[in-house]
Amino acid sequence: MDFELQYTTEQEDFRREVRSWLEEHARVPEELGALPLEEGEMTWEMFQWARDFQRKLGAKGWLFPTFPSDYGGGGLSPDQGII
Repeated sequence: MDFELQYTTEQEDFRREVRSWLEEHARVPEELGALPLEEGEMTWEMFQWARDFQRKLGAKGWLFPTFPSDYGGGGLSPDQGII
């Protein structure tokens, strides 16, 4: 029995788009160091970077990918949300 996940062509294209976008936008600048897990431990610069990144995700509809677009989500399918 094969349990390997098989993506459709459209899903694979979407996966590549997401990966490419994240590689471009999700890299924390080296001068900020690693972002802490707790917000209270962030410097102001780290907080600003994280807030800007969240806004970029929101603009793509990926902050809440499966929420309806009428409510600020991406309106994506459950499969796209998993990807």
